[in-house]
Amino acid sequence: MTKNKKEWLKTSLIIIILSIAFLVFKYNKLDTNNFAQVFNYKTLAILLGIISISTLAVFFFVDEKRYKDTKSVFIYMIILVILFSGISYYRYKNLTGLSQNDLSVIETDLKKMFINFGIYMFVFFGTMLMLTKNDKVAEELEQEKEEANKNLKNIKSKKKKKKKK
Repeated sequence: MTKNKKEWLKTSLIIIILSIAFLVFKYNKLDTNNFAQVFNYKTLAILLGIISISTLAVFFFVDEKRYKDTKSVFIYMIILVILFSGISYYRYKNLTGLSQNDLSVIETDLKKMFINFGIYMFVFFGTMLMLTKNDKVAEELEQEKEEANKNLKNIKSKKKKKKKK
């Protein structure tokens, strides 16, 4: 297992552990008699489950060279957002027998969740973009060092040839 793959596995496991811990923490504060809170808790659990499972799917099924490929990550996150939005919309539209107050609470919490998810994606893409730029800069610096070393070797060999003459 390479360094990138180990790093991704470690990150995936941390995400899963934090998701489970967060869900346990939220469940302890949950009023199970309040349908809106239970509905929103389940929606949050679905979101965290999608994220956790997808990080493991990337670990097992994505080529290592593509881990830091920003375009593939962008497409991957768009698919996650569409999946989560579809599931949430379907669950919200199939609610029956609720008061208008409960529906408005659920709708408000769903909007907050989408906004938070959007902020998460923005930060994630910014971080990924910075990482890819840093990798490119590091590669350019490495190439410059190699060229400088070659030039120094050439200069030294020319000086030695001149001294021999």
